[in-house]
Amino acid sequence: MKRTTSKTELQRKRIKKAIKAIHTESKEIYGAPKIYKRLKKRGIKASLRTVSVYMKQMGIKAHYVKKTTKTTINSDLSSTLVNHV
Repeated sequence: MKRTTSKTELQRKRIKKAIKAIHTESKEIYGAPKIYKRLKKRGIKASLRTVSVYMKQMGIKAHYVKKTTKTTINSDLSSTLVNHV
């Protein structure tokens, strides 16, 4: 005897499919907060925690773009050196 899939399981699958689609559309950059907002815009009801749990179950992680910092201002130090003899 095989049970029919429950409404909860169908909703779970629909949310996971939408999460995967949004994550792929964002070039795999978006994390749970942004995906949650996109789901809300699409009319799919799910909490931020639910989205993050499903992402963890599916092995999806956000990729953060790190801002580069300028560490060297002037690499030509020889022009500013003065010989004090």
